[in-house]
Amino acid sequence: ASFWLKSSVPFSLSSHSCPSSAMRGFLCLPSLLVADCPTGCPAKCPTPEEIQTDRVKTTFDMSKFWGTYYEIAYHDNTQPRTWPIKADCMRSVKSPHPDDPSKYKDLFSLNFGAGAGANAICDLEFNVTDKKGIFIGHWQTTLRKDLKTVSNTLVDVGMQSNGTYSWSLEFQCNDDPSKGITFAAVNFYHRNPVISAEELKGME
Repeated sequence: ASFWLKSSVPFSLSSHSCPSSAMRGFLCLPSLLVADCPTGCPAKCPTPEEIQTDRVKTTFDMSKFWGTYYEIAYHDNTQPRTWPIKADCMRSVKSPHPDDPSKYKDLFSLNFGAGAGANAICDLEFNVTDKKGIFIGHWQTTLRKDLKTVSNTLVDVGMQSNGTYSWSLEFQCNDDPSKGITFAAVNFYHRNPVISAEELKGME
C-alpha cells in the first residue's frame, strides 16, 4: 500500500496561512490540469483492498470519522498551489447525510487568489459502500466533468485518546480502459491545522 502511494503518487506539502477575514463564495474551482498521473504510474487504479491497511479493512467505524479535518499534505490537481489560484488553507468537514444514511457529506473549503484571497466551498457527497472505508464520491460541477464521480478509498486512520480518529489518509483514483489513469490524488487530513514533521512522518 505505502509503496504504491509513495512511488507513484508524490504529494506536496501545503501551508496553512488562513486569512482571518475573506470573501466567501459558494463555488468550486476549475483545475488548470486534466490528467494527473506522474510518469511511471500504473495504467490502472489499484483496488481499494490493495492499498488499505488491515486496521481500516477490519475496524473502521463511520461514527468516529465525523468532524473537522485540515489538509496537511496532498497531491491533487483540483487544488493547484500555483498562480493564479494558489490554493491554501484546505478544510474538510465530514458529517452524516441528513436525508440519506447511505451517504455522507463533506463540506470542503479552501482559500484561493491574491492577497487575503477568497473562500471556495464545495458541497461533496459520498456513497458508503458495504466495504469499510470504500466510498464513491460525487462532485456536482460542470467545471470538471471527469470528476463527477470518483473512487475514494480510506487508506489509514490514526486514533485519538477519546476513541475518534485523529487523522485520515485518503486516495482518489479514476481510470479509463483506453487512457489509463486519468486522475489520482492523495490527501492527508488531520484534526489539527498544524502538526509536527514527526507526526506527519508517522502518517506516511
